[in-house]
Amino acid sequence: MKIATVSESAFHILKAKIITGEIRPGIKLDESRISEWLDISRPPIREAFRRLESEHLVYTIPRKGTFVTSISVEDFIELYQVRSMAECCAVEILEEKKVREIEALETALDDLEEYTVPTDATPKQELKLVVKIQDFHVRIVEAAKNTRLSSFYESINSNVCRYTYIYRSVPDLVRTWTMEHRGIALLLKEGKYEEVRRLLTEHINAYRKGSFLDLLEKEIGRREREPAESWGNIKFRAV
Repeated sequence: MKIATVSESAFHILKAKIITGEIRPGIKLDESRISEWLDISRPPIREAFRRLESEHLVYTIPRKGTFVTSISVEDFIELYQVRSMAECCAVEILEEKKVREIEALETALDDLEEYTVPTDATPKQELKLVVKIQDFHVRIVEAAKNTRLSSFYESINSNVCRYTYIYRSVPDLVRTWTMEHRGIALLLKEGKYEEVRRLLTEHINAYRKGSFLDLLEKEIGRREREPAESWGNIKFRAV
């Protein structure tokens, strides 16, 4: 069993709290407070910051510090544009290689269908659902076995999860996602790659319009109205 390093643990804890909004956009990450919270020295925290920056969850301003990146409708649209391109590119590669059966894809589908979110779920439990939803898409990209494409997708995936987390509570949406995922997987098995690309594009672009954008704007506004000190109120509970 792989044992996580101190830096890796710090990275995953901070990453989770940024994705769920427990540490909200625009907040400055205080090394000393995080060091005290996690009871570790500062060097592993700095390494965690570097990893978070590579996934575009934070940015650093010299001599000022490290800050959580913002979320916006414009950022969301740009992110989903490149996400759609990346996933369709993966399908093109699968077509070139004549790949139809992806075992990891079936595993991802089964895991999502078997996972039940408690009615009083914690942010950690809700994040687990989001990761399971997005894992289907990750598996498609990984199946292409293109290291540059996989590296790019990894760099944007955390922010995809960040926006998916906002949509997670829409009634029946998880069921809809699951059905659409099943449909995409079936088309892939049948070698209908063009249909896979079409359905993937529709599946991704559906959340760039209408009521979904309204929900996103409301959530962005809510987070912006929270006082800057609010991230300290979570009392840095370790996960």
